[in-house]
Amino acid sequence: YGFNQLSYIINSLAILDILEGQYSIARDKLNNLLKLQHEDFTLMALYINMSTCFLKLNMIKEAILMLNKAKSLNIKKENKIPFYAIQIILVEAYIYLTQKEYLKAYQKLCEYFNYGLLDRSTGILSAKIVLFSLCEKFDFKYPDTLSAFSGDGDSIAIKMSNNHLVLCDLMFWE
Repeated sequence: YGFNQLSYIINSLAILDILEGQYSIARDKLNNLLKLQHEDFTLMALYINMSTCFLKLNMIKEAILMLNKAKSLNIKKENKIPFYAIQIILVEAYIYLTQKEYLKAYQKLCEYFNYGLLDRSTGILSAKIVLFSLCEKFDFKYPDTLSAFSGDGDSIAIKMSNNHLVLCDLMFWE
């Protein structure tokens, strides 16, 4: 039990490094954790975060490899965790963006919002900003999830302040 808690703490520190743009440092922390034995639940989080690091370091093949490892764990009946399923979809969308496959990114973002388990304001808002910009830039159809949503920075900032969103603020202004 204590080992799992230590893994969660180090994973959280890696997430902080990611938010601060220290992707290599985060990758090293996660890589050290991956050398140890973990339950599948923990491994999925590590693989998803590692995929994000590789993506930000422009190591696309490695990002896809890590994402595929997370996917292979999440398809097991005993591991079906909806929260990870939607995070996997979101990472896929961002990988498509990096590869300039904008229609596929748009489709994945729509899949993310149609999944029905969105309960974290930070992820929802940041993903909506990306989806909104794709619709604006490529004239894609605005999905229902964007109704009453404005891509204007001031309205987003007002929404964040009215809802006392903290991490969201960090991510938006990053």
